[in-house]
Amino acid sequence: MVLGEKHFKRLGVGQVESLPVFNRSGAEDPGLVERVNNANFVYISGGKPYYLMDSFTDTPLAEAILGVLKRGGVVAGCSAGAMIFGERVPNRSFLGDSRPGFALIPNTLIVPHFDEIPFVAKFALPGLMGNLRMIGIEGNTALVCCGDVCYAAGSGGVTIQTGNEKQRYLATDDF
Repeated sequence: MVLGEKHFKRLGVGQVESLPVFNRSGAEDPGLVERVNNANFVYISGGKPYYLMDSFTDTPLAEAILGVLKRGGVVAGCSAGAMIFGERVPNRSFLGDSRPGFALIPNTLIVPHFDEIPFVAKFALPGLMGNLRMIGIEGNTALVCCGDVCYAAGSGGVTIQTGNEKQRYLATDDF
């Protein structure tokens, strides 16, 4: 049993299945796509965000994942799996260029582990953001969005930065 399966079983989820999507060929596998088409919850784990987008872009699996949302299901991700929900995903070095993400949260660049980023590296964020809003999600924290309503859940915070203005939100705050 893989780590994600163990995690969701501990939470009491009855049926959990990990799909072996490790590259583009997995994202084009009709059998795996069909399993996602039959799901009501999809969880995308971490790794390398640029690699995830290389694997998912313009594939039937990406369409199936977005279809889960259209049917009223839930799509969640951690680390790189959360980063790809933004409009842009940083390049491999996190410096300079970026590529399109799923844009589930339009006009954003999502930065997980925000509380773990070295202080000096945060100075590079405005250059990486461009005209995008940066959403920094701290460890042990989730950004939960349903339609246009979002909130923080967990023990940390969510920082939203536009240009030089930023605001940190906790689970007790509305935004």
